[in-house]
This record gives sequence, C-alpha cells and structure tokens, in this order.
Amino acid sequence: MSKKTILITSVGSQVGEGIIRSIGARRDRLKIVGINSTVENPTNFQCDTTYLAPELSNKEAFEQKFAEIISHERPSLILSGRDDDVIMLSKLGRADHEISRLLLSGDYDLCRTIRSKLDTYQYAHRNDLPFCFTIDVCHEDIESHAAKLIESHGWPVVVKPKEGYGAQDIWIISDWVTLKKWFGKSDYVLQPFLSASTSLKGWLSSFQEGIPLHSSAPDTVQDVVQVILGPDSSLLGVFGMQTQMKSGRSWRVTPNNDEELLSVGRRFAEVLGRDGWRGPLNIQTRNHNGEYIPFEINGRFNGTTSARTELGFDEIRLSIMAFLDIDLGDRNNSSADFLHRRSNDYAVCQNQLSELELNGEWHATD
Repeated sequence: MSKKTILITSVGSQVGEGIIRSIGARRDRLKIVGINSTVENPTNFQCDTTYLAPELSNKEAFEQKFAEIISHERPSLILSGRDDDVIMLSKLGRADHEISRLLLSGDYDLCRTIRSKLDTYQYAHRNDLPFCFTIDVCHEDIESHAAKLIESHGWPVVVKPKEGYGAQDIWIISDWVTLKKWFGKSDYVLQPFLSASTSLKGWLSSFQEGIPLHSSAPDTVQDVVQVILGPDSSLLGVFGMQTQMKSGRSWRVTPNNDEELLSVGRRFAEVLGRDGWRGPLNIQTRNHNGEYIPFEINGRFNGTTSARTELGFDEIRLSIMAFLDIDLGDRNNSSADFLHRRSNDYAVCQNQLSELELNGEWHATD
C-alpha cells in the first residue's frame, strides 16, 4: 500500500510531539518526516525520517535545505511546529504555489495578522469579532489609554510580546510605577488581565516580601476553542475545553461544551474562512463576566492537540481525511471526563544522535 508523506517542521517542539502522539500507531498509510534544528530531541526519532536543518534565522541556508527536503520527499502535506514556521512557510508559499497548496494556513498577509496580537485585535474589531483590548506600549497616547483600561478593568494588567507564544515573556503588573517602565519598549503590547481572582492578586502582593525560587501564578484558567477548516475553508469541527495552567503549561484539560464558547470559534472560523484560512485555529479566551473574550489566536495545531484527541476530538484524523483522503481510523479513546497532562520519559540511543549529527538525516529501521 502506497504511503503519503506528512512533513512536520520544528518536529521537536511541543506541537510536533502533540501531532505525532495524536497519530499514534495509525501510521500504516503515512510516512512522517520531521525537520529540526536540534539533534538531541527525542521526537526526532519518533518520525520515519528526520532531517537536521539550520535555524530559521539563517534564512538562506534554511531555505536551501528546505528545498532539498521538499524535492526529495515530495510531501503531500506540511504541518507547522511553531508560529515562526507558519510565517516562514506562508512566505515561501506566496512565491511558490506548489508549496502553498501543501499548507494548512492562510496566505502570508493573513498569517502575519494572526501572528501579531495587535493586528489580531484590529482585525477582530474590523470584523465585529470579540477580542481583548490590545494596545502597543509605544503608542503616542499610551498613558491615557492605559489609565482608561485600568479604570475599566482594574489591576492587574498584562504586558506581553506582540508576537509571543507559549506563555513566554508575559508580565503581570499591578502598579503604575512598574507599568510606566514598559512604556516605549518596542514589540510589546498591553492587555487587561481579565477576571483576575483574589488569590492571584494575593500572589502578586506576596512578592513585596521577596521573590520565591519557584512559583506559578494561581487561577490562570483559559477556555479554549479549537476549530478545523477544510480545503474549501468550510468548518470541519469545533471543540471547546477549559485548561488549568501551571508555569505556562496546561496540566488539567476539561471539555467545555458551552455553546457561547463554541459560538466564538464558529464566528472566527466563518470570518477567517471567508479570507481563505484552512486548517487549524486555536482561540484562547478568558471567561469575563460570563462572556468568552479571546486574547490570542494561533494558526496551527498546538501542544494540547494530543489532549483533545484523548478527549474525543480527533483533529488530526479530521484534517488528514479532508486534505489527503486517508482515514486513520479510531483511536479507541476512553470516555474520560477530564485529562491530566504529565511529562513523558523517552529513551534515546547514542547511535541515533550520531547518525543524525553526522549525516544530517536519520531514518528509522524496520
């Protein structure tokens, strides 16, 4: 039986790991090829073939290696492992239709919009979609806007990178003196911290006594809706869930079938689908006074793809069926009410690392 090749960029990321975990043993009709810039990552060796590639920052060298891999492997689908990959691939796709048709995303301009929280806010505003108020800390009238935000929502507020990901470099701020230090810093935006709990505010106050060696903000709960759009940008599926976060990672995932949350996903799917998006969209929200307010959108699968699969939303199966006409079959999922996420242990052989490092590629043996 002939196989179709799926190419996963940044396969060593949480996204790459989640995609491979979701596929599981259902690989009879698939060849999984990974690209990664790091040798010592166990997900490299869960692929059928993995290529070592330069970092994206080394643009010319990466694009040359990527072209060689595409020419040799002839993938039927390319899946992004990071937000930066979404942008890089859409830019290559703008110049080459043969690349563009293999991608699960929109065009380059739409990918750029989703990558930026500020641009996403403005896009949502133009299209009558809900999105958390977002302003550039370099805005000429930032102090006035910040004052109005705090008057409306109160403390704390959040400063984060315009194009951040994975809950990295996010700062919770609860006083004017600290907030003003951020005004004028490039590439950051300001948002309210919606529905901050009493325990979160208490946790922030505790830092006046010192800085703990290990700590994680309490009550950082997100309600997330994942949607999948088909090759014609029609809606294939929508799934809502609530995630409890610790140290920037979800550790407990519960399905959330609230129609209000699912409606947010459908509305974004309709608008972005109209503008040509296809594939996954991950919309992160907080429940604020009974309304689900998005504060970030990711145009890719993500680290909780495998969690949703375990809870019955098989988005990888949906996508592969729609784009490759291959049915992976059921996962025989349990009827669990929620899911706890834990770290995994992976055994790696030195000869695998040596082969990848020496040859620039690794191939699984039967």
